Amino acid sequence: TIGEVAEGYLIGNVTLDRNRMEIEGPASKINQVKKAVVDVNVAEINSDISAAVDVYLLDAEGETMISDAIKRNVTSVTAKVDVLKIKEIPVEYVPVGEVAEGYLTTGVMDAGPATVLIAGNSPAIDEFAKITVSEELDLTDVTETLIKEVNLKDYLPAGMVFADSAFNGKANVTVYVEDEVEKEIYVRRNNLQIVSAPED
Repeated sequence: TIGEVAEGYLIGNVTLDRNRMEIEGPASKINQVKKAVVDVNVAEINSDISAAVDVYLLDAEGETMISDAIKRNVTSVTAKVDVLKIKEIPVEYVPVGEVAEGYLTTGVMDAGPATVLIAGNSPAIDEFAKITVSEELDLTDVTETLIKEVNLKDYLPAGMVFADSAFNGKANVTVYVEDEVEKEIYVRRNNLQIVSAPED
């Protein structure tokens, strides 16, 4: 592709109406051909495009080969480029279930990422508001701190992807669980302080 799509968008799938071509000519010329390529101009676009584009033959150095001695059955193809809208959404982590008798959650949970960048087609991406991770955080009869790696890709609707190519789609969650402890505390009488007394 040539150029950059509009801000807030990224390129999804690029497909051609055909991906094979035949060439013929002198062996010395044909052996120099390493691949066939097309260029699609996507500068500042913010929606899917379909366009007829020329097919170029390249040699091993990436230089365009122009030779009347090379005959080919295809000179152009139709390219379809999916352009996806980028959106930042929150990720909620909601543990379910009750820990085993004699244990309690501390109320502290380490979980991240808190937000992710996703990309998809409108209107589907406009309607997708958040990712909620719950069933994988099942605390039923748990007796120790729960540590889970969650694949957030499983929570994306079909056709949506993560927009950050450096993000592997994994979330790390730690739900702290401890023994339940009872302790009696005695307060000495002389440690009592009357803050206010009712009026007569």
